[in-house]
Amino acid sequence: MLMYVGIPFALLGTTMMVRGWVYTLQPDGAMAQKRKKRNLKVGFTTDMKVFGRKVRRLGLMLLLAGAVMIGFARAEAQDATTTAPTEPVTPTAPPTAPTAPPTTPTPPTEPTEPTEPTAPELPHPVG
Repeated sequence: MLMYVGIPFALLGTTMMVRGWVYTLQPDGAMAQKRKKRNLKVGFTTDMKVFGRKVRRLGLMLLLAGAVMIGFARAEAQDATTTAPTEPVTPTAPPTAPTAPPTTPTPPTEPTEPTEPTAPELPHPVG
């Protein structure tokens, strides 16, 4: 549910941030002039640089709120899939016997003292 609320908040915040940058960077542009006329009627400030900063801040707050909602919804969805109880699976075929006997690990051998070298044994003559 939070995903459906968070996405519009994030999109609205992004558009407001862009609009705030437009008002700040182009205070004499056509878009800013239209908004300035409307601000005069409503009673807001007509300084577009100040108004652009306020719109950007509001857009950033909406964007962050939307991003938190989206992140929380995704984390909850991931937790729900990883911790969901599963039903035990019943095998359909009987288990087969292992082909090789299980091996036991050999214990590590302790190092022995070196022995004196001996002469190699020669093969006995056949006779």
